[in-house]
Amino acid sequence: APHLFANARIRGSTGTTAMPDGNLSPSPAHMITCLMATAGLSGSVQLQPRIHLTSKEKHEAKEWQECIFIQSTALSAGRPNLLKEWGVDRWQTVVDALQSEYRLVQIGGPSDPLLKGAIDLRGHTLGLRKVAAMLSQARLFLGLESGYMHLARGAGCPGVIVFGGRLSPDQAGYEGFLNISRNPTCSPCWRYTGCEFDHQCMHDITPAEVITVTKNWLAATKPPLPNMVINLTNDEQQRIAKSLTSTGYTLNTKPAR
Repeated sequence: APHLFANARIRGSTGTTAMPDGNLSPSPAHMITCLMATAGLSGSVQLQPRIHLTSKEKHEAKEWQECIFIQSTALSAGRPNLLKEWGVDRWQTVVDALQSEYRLVQIGGPSDPLLKGAIDLRGHTLGLRKVAAMLSQARLFLGLESGYMHLARGAGCPGVIVFGGRLSPDQAGYEGFLNISRNPTCSPCWRYTGCEFDHQCMHDITPAEVITVTKNWLAATKPPLPNMVINLTNDEQQRIAKSLTSTGYTLNTKPAR
Protein backbone atom coordinates (compact mmCIF):
# COMPACT_ATOMS: atom_id res chain seq x y z
CA ALA A 1 0.00 0.00 0.00
CA PRO A 2 1.20 3.57 -0.60
CA HIS A 3 2.99 5.26 2.27
CA LEU A 4 0.69 7.82 3.87
CA PHE A 5 2.12 11.17 4.90
CA ALA A 6 -0.30 11.42 7.81
CA ASN A 7 0.85 8.05 9.17
CA ALA A 8 4.59 8.58 8.76
CA ARG A 9 4.93 9.96 12.32
CA ILE A 10 7.99 12.00 11.43
CA ARG A 11 8.59 15.17 13.35
CA GLY A 12 10.90 17.81 11.96
CA SER A 13 11.42 20.00 8.94
CA THR A 14 9.54 19.75 5.66
CA GLY A 15 12.37 18.78 3.38
CA THR A 16 14.44 21.95 3.41
CA THR A 17 17.71 23.06 4.97
CA ALA A 18 18.29 26.08 7.19
CA MET A 19 20.63 28.75 5.84
CA PRO A 20 22.93 30.97 7.98
CA ASP A 21 20.54 33.93 7.62
CA GLY A 22 17.62 31.92 9.02
CA ASN A 23 16.01 31.35 5.64
CA LEU A 24 15.48 27.96 4.02
CA SER A 25 16.98 26.54 0.88
CA PRO A 26 14.40 25.52 -1.76
CA SER A 27 13.08 22.00 -1.45
CA PRO A 28 14.42 19.54 -4.09
CA ALA A 29 11.00 17.88 -4.40
CA HIS A 30 7.51 17.99 -2.93
CA MET A 31 7.76 18.25 0.86
CA ILE A 32 6.01 14.91 1.33
CA THR A 33 8.46 13.24 -1.03
CA CYS A 34 11.32 14.79 0.94
CA LEU A 35 9.95 13.48 4.22
CA MET A 36 9.63 10.00 2.74
CA ALA A 37 13.12 10.15 1.26
CA THR A 38 14.82 11.29 4.46
CA ALA A 39 12.98 8.56 6.37
CA GLY A 40 14.52 6.03 3.98
CA LEU A 41 11.21 5.13 2.33
CA SER A 42 10.77 4.42 -1.35
CA GLY A 43 8.06 2.97 -3.55
CA SER A 44 4.51 4.23 -3.96
CA VAL A 45 3.95 7.56 -2.20
CA GLN A 46 0.68 9.46 -1.95
CA LEU A 47 1.28 13.20 -2.27
CA GLN A 48 -1.43 14.24 0.12
CA PRO A 49 -2.07 13.94 3.84
CA ARG A 50 -4.92 11.86 5.20
CA ILE A 51 -7.01 12.53 8.29
CA HIS A 52 -9.16 9.61 9.33
CA LEU A 53 -12.37 11.01 10.80
CA THR A 54 -15.06 8.93 12.46
CA SER A 55 -18.63 8.82 11.16
CA LYS A 56 -19.68 10.57 14.36
CA GLU A 57 -17.21 13.42 13.80
CA LYS A 58 -18.45 13.94 10.26
CA HIS A 59 -22.11 13.76 11.28
CA GLU A 60 -21.63 16.36 14.01
CA ALA A 61 -20.12 18.72 11.42
CA LYS A 62 -22.95 18.46 8.87
CA GLU A 63 -24.23 21.93 9.73
CA TRP A 64 -21.18 23.31 7.87
CA GLN A 65 -22.08 21.70 4.54
CA GLU A 66 -21.75 24.03 1.56
CA CYS A 67 -19.86 26.63 3.61
CA ILE A 68 -16.70 28.34 2.39
CA PHE A 69 -13.98 28.40 5.04
CA ILE A 70 -11.53 31.29 4.85
CA GLN A 71 -8.52 32.65 6.74
CA SER A 72 -7.31 36.26 6.90
CA THR A 73 -3.68 35.53 7.78
CA ALA A 74 -1.28 32.75 8.75
CA LEU A 75 0.58 34.81 11.35
CA SER A 76 -0.82 32.74 14.22
CA ALA A 77 1.25 29.77 13.01
CA GLY A 78 3.99 28.34 15.20
CA ARG A 79 6.57 29.96 12.91
CA PRO A 80 4.83 32.95 11.30
CA ASN A 81 6.13 34.27 8.00
CA LEU A 82 5.28 37.72 6.65
CA LEU A 83 6.35 36.63 3.17
CA LYS A 84 3.36 34.27 3.00
CA GLU A 85 0.89 37.05 3.68
CA TRP A 86 -1.48 38.43 1.02
CA GLY A 87 -3.12 41.17 3.09
CA VAL A 88 -6.22 41.34 5.28
CA ASP A 89 -7.77 44.13 3.18
CA ARG A 90 -7.55 41.89 0.12
CA TRP A 91 -9.23 39.00 1.91
CA GLN A 92 -11.94 41.39 3.05
CA THR A 93 -12.57 42.38 -0.58
CA VAL A 94 -13.01 38.70 -1.41
CA VAL A 95 -15.49 38.26 1.44
CA ASP A 96 -17.42 41.35 0.33
CA ALA A 97 -17.78 39.87 -3.16
CA LEU A 98 -18.95 36.42 -1.98
CA GLN A 99 -20.98 36.96 1.20
CA SER A 100 -24.31 37.68 -0.52
CA GLU A 101 -24.26 34.29 -2.28
CA TYR A 102 -22.35 32.01 0.06
CA ARG A 103 -22.02 31.26 3.74
CA LEU A 104 -18.46 32.11 4.75
CA VAL A 105 -16.73 30.91 7.92
CA GLN A 106 -13.48 32.41 9.21
CA ILE A 107 -11.00 30.13 10.97
CA GLY A 108 -7.63 31.04 12.42
CA GLY A 109 -5.93 32.21 15.57
CA PRO A 110 -7.75 34.33 18.18
CA SER A 111 -5.71 37.41 17.25
CA ASP A 112 -6.22 37.10 13.48
CA PRO A 113 -7.94 40.20 12.02
CA LEU A 114 -11.69 39.71 11.74
CA LEU A 115 -13.25 39.45 8.30
CA LYS A 116 -16.60 41.25 8.39
CA GLY A 117 -19.38 39.23 6.79
CA ALA A 118 -17.98 35.83 7.77
CA ILE A 119 -19.04 33.66 10.69
CA ASP A 120 -16.33 34.13 13.31
CA LEU A 121 -14.76 30.85 14.43
CA ARG A 122 -11.28 32.23 15.13
CA GLY A 123 -9.42 30.71 18.03
CA HIS A 124 -8.05 27.26 18.76
CA THR A 125 -10.64 26.03 21.25
CA LEU A 126 -12.28 23.83 18.60
CA GLY A 127 -9.26 21.57 18.19
CA LEU A 128 -7.78 20.46 14.89
CA ARG A 129 -9.93 17.32 14.57
CA LYS A 130 -13.08 19.41 14.96
CA VAL A 131 -11.88 21.86 12.32
CA ALA A 132 -10.91 18.94 10.06
CA ALA A 133 -14.41 17.48 10.44
CA MET A 134 -15.93 20.84 9.53
CA LEU A 135 -13.67 21.12 6.50
CA SER A 136 -14.69 17.60 5.43
CA GLN A 137 -18.23 18.92 5.01
CA ALA A 138 -17.31 22.31 3.54
CA ARG A 139 -17.64 23.31 -0.07
CA LEU A 140 -14.27 25.09 -0.31
CA PHE A 141 -11.30 26.39 1.64
CA LEU A 142 -9.95 29.82 0.70
CA GLY A 143 -6.57 30.69 2.10
CA LEU A 144 -2.80 30.73 2.06
CA GLU A 145 -0.06 28.13 1.87
CA SER A 146 -0.47 27.21 5.51
CA GLY A 147 -1.33 24.51 8.00
CA TYR A 148 -5.02 24.97 7.23
CA MET A 149 -4.31 24.26 3.56
CA HIS A 150 -2.79 20.89 4.52
CA LEU A 151 -5.62 20.23 6.97
CA ALA A 152 -8.19 20.92 4.25
CA ARG A 153 -6.54 18.46 1.86
CA GLY A 154 -6.30 15.87 4.61
CA ALA A 155 -10.03 16.24 5.21
CA GLY A 156 -10.85 16.05 1.50
CA CYS A 157 -11.88 19.69 1.16
CA PRO A 158 -10.85 21.41 -2.10
CA GLY A 159 -9.04 24.72 -1.91
CA VAL A 160 -8.26 27.96 -3.68
CA ILE A 161 -4.81 28.87 -2.39
CA VAL A 162 -2.91 32.15 -2.76
CA PHE A 163 0.66 30.89 -3.10
CA GLY A 164 2.48 33.86 -4.61
CA GLY A 165 6.06 32.93 -5.43
CA ARG A 166 7.79 32.04 -2.17
CA LEU A 167 7.02 28.37 -2.75
CA SER A 168 6.00 26.56 -5.88
CA PRO A 169 2.75 24.56 -5.72
CA ASP A 170 4.83 21.64 -7.01
CA GLN A 171 6.78 21.75 -3.74
CA ALA A 172 3.93 22.08 -1.24
CA GLY A 173 0.57 22.18 -3.02
CA TYR A 174 -1.95 19.56 -4.01
CA GLU A 175 -3.39 18.39 -7.30
CA GLY A 176 -7.03 19.33 -7.64
CA PHE A 177 -6.57 22.60 -5.74
CA LEU A 178 -6.55 25.92 -7.58
CA ASN A 179 -3.16 27.33 -6.68
CA ILE A 180 -2.71 30.99 -7.58
CA SER A 181 1.01 31.58 -7.98
CA ARG A 182 3.62 33.75 -9.63
CA ASN A 183 6.98 32.68 -10.97
CA PRO A 184 9.46 35.60 -11.00
CA THR A 185 13.16 34.88 -11.45
CA CYS A 186 13.66 34.81 -7.65
CA SER A 187 10.99 32.14 -7.15
CA PRO A 188 10.84 29.86 -5.25
CA CYS A 189 12.95 31.50 -2.56
CA TRP A 190 11.64 29.73 0.59
CA ARG A 191 12.59 32.81 2.60
CA TYR A 192 11.43 33.77 6.06
CA THR A 193 13.09 37.18 6.06
CA GLY A 194 14.03 39.79 3.49
CA CYS A 195 12.72 40.42 -0.01
CA GLU A 196 14.57 42.64 -2.47
CA PHE A 197 11.45 42.90 -4.64
CA ASP A 198 8.98 44.24 -2.05
CA HIS A 199 6.88 41.06 -1.99
CA GLN A 200 5.90 41.63 -5.62
CA CYS A 201 4.90 38.01 -6.22
CA MET A 202 2.05 38.49 -3.73
CA HIS A 203 1.17 42.07 -4.62
CA ASP A 204 0.69 41.04 -8.27
CA ILE A 205 -2.21 38.76 -7.27
CA THR A 206 -5.29 40.96 -7.13
CA PRO A 207 -8.56 40.42 -5.25
CA ALA A 208 -10.34 40.50 -8.62
CA GLU A 209 -8.28 37.50 -9.77
CA VAL A 210 -9.02 35.51 -6.62
CA ILE A 211 -12.73 36.39 -6.80
CA THR A 212 -12.96 35.37 -10.46
CA VAL A 213 -11.08 32.10 -9.92
CA THR A 214 -13.25 31.27 -6.91
CA LYS A 215 -16.56 32.06 -8.61
CA ASN A 216 -15.58 30.07 -11.69
CA TRP A 217 -14.64 27.12 -9.49
CA LEU A 218 -17.92 27.32 -7.58
CA ALA A 219 -19.93 27.43 -10.82
CA ALA A 220 -18.22 24.42 -12.39
CA THR A 221 -18.99 20.72 -12.01
CA LYS A 222 -16.05 19.22 -10.18
CA PRO A 223 -14.80 15.65 -9.90
CA PRO A 224 -13.53 14.36 -6.53
CA LEU A 225 -10.04 15.42 -5.54
CA PRO A 226 -7.52 13.21 -7.35
CA ASN A 227 -5.43 10.70 -5.47
CA MET A 228 -1.93 11.68 -6.56
CA VAL A 229 0.54 8.82 -6.28
CA ILE A 230 4.17 8.81 -7.41
CA ASN A 231 6.72 6.03 -7.50
CA LEU A 232 9.77 7.07 -5.50
CA THR A 233 12.60 4.93 -6.82
CA ASN A 234 15.54 3.92 -4.65
CA ASP A 235 17.85 6.10 -6.74
CA GLU A 236 15.57 9.13 -6.42
CA GLN A 237 15.12 8.53 -2.70
CA GLN A 238 18.88 8.47 -2.20
CA ARG A 239 19.40 11.54 -4.40
CA ILE A 240 16.89 13.61 -2.41
CA ALA A 241 18.19 12.42 0.94
CA LYS A 242 21.77 13.16 -0.09
CA SER A 243 20.78 16.61 -1.36
CA LEU A 244 19.24 17.47 2.00
CA THR A 245 21.81 15.91 4.35
CA SER A 246 24.75 17.34 2.41
CA THR A 247 23.60 20.84 3.33
CA GLY A 248 23.05 20.13 7.01
CA TYR A 249 19.51 18.79 7.11
CA THR A 250 18.81 16.51 10.06
CA LEU A 251 15.68 14.47 10.65
CA ASN A 252 14.18 14.13 14.10
CA THR A 253 12.67 10.66 14.11
CA LYS A 254 11.16 10.85 17.58
CA PRO A 255 7.51 9.70 17.45
CA ALA A 256 5.00 12.49 17.03
CA ARG A 257 2.77 13.19 20.02
